[in-house]
Amino acid sequence: MSLRHHHASRRLTLLACCAALALTTALAIEPAHASLSPGTGWTAATLPADFIVGNGMNGQAYSPVSCAPGTQFCVAVVTDSAAIGMNFHIGQGEVVTADGGQTWTGFDNLPIQAMIINDVSCPSQTVCWAAGSGDSGQAKVTESTDGAKTWTDVTPPQWGDNYIANAIDCVTASTCWVVGLVWNPFQPEPNGETPWAAETTDGGTTWTTAASLPSFPAYSPNGTYRLNDISCSSVLDCVAVGGLNESDGLAQVITTTDGGATWSRSSDPVLNGMPELFGVSCVACIGGTAFLARAATPRCGRGPVVCDTPAG
Repeated sequence: MSLRHHHASRRLTLLACCAALALTTALAIEPAHASLSPGTGWTAATLPADFIVGNGMNGQAYSPVSCAPGTQFCVAVVTDSAAIGMNFHIGQGEVVTADGGQTWTGFDNLPIQAMIINDVSCPSQTVCWAAGSGDSGQAKVTESTDGAKTWTDVTPPQWGDNYIANAIDCVTASTCWVVGLVWNPFQPEPNGETPWAAETTDGGTTWTTAASLPSFPAYSPNGTYRLNDISCSSVLDCVAVGGLNESDGLAQVITTTDGGATWSRSSDPVLNGMPELFGVSCVACIGGTAFLARAATPRCGRGPVVCDTPAG
């Protein structure tokens, strides 16, 4: 294990659009040379040496972050310029704060030779989960039980090369959802993109693929929708979002209130004209689950767009 000190001058810089940032579990971040706009309420954080926020050319273009509820403990997966990742690309590492971001400590024990981290979720100060993609794009899951210092690949063997994992949300140390899409690395899916979700309620010992995700006739030769993110306010209540990254794509929001036994799809007209939703964050509140979503698509050049509901 390599422990990095937190006194270097690398900076984690957030987009000035703080509204969009607050609505997604991934840090929407610009390169380290960018500056924060005055009056945004955001403060740039100093990261350890070699750890930077990638921009797609000097590492991954996204840096997922998760904070344990009710604590100042947070984990961000960023570019580690001293590490070599899968297929000899620039690697990823994790930076950890226990004081709400005032100081960060870096570690380089993520299984980056086997996967690219797409998302991270820390239900406590000791337990964190991360989901991502293997060498052929297949879904991978890894877990830490020591506060993100070390990680263990816990990908179920039965997943094989059948799925892509875009996001993970763990509402407790033992209950997690992974979402993405059905995947065939050897030939195109005959029905195009279709959503996929899987849940564990026993800390990853077993996983159950959701069999009741909303479906509808494909309106595009590219499929119906993928799931890009999920957020749960309890073991029963979750909201997942996605869409289709095509010019004719339609954003999708699906919800469950019974732990995934059944799901329903939103028909709210506010989703019209949005090809895809990329992030969602839910909090429990009186009268339902409030959620906020972020939409943007590089194909259509739109976004960010913010949607919210006071009652799920």
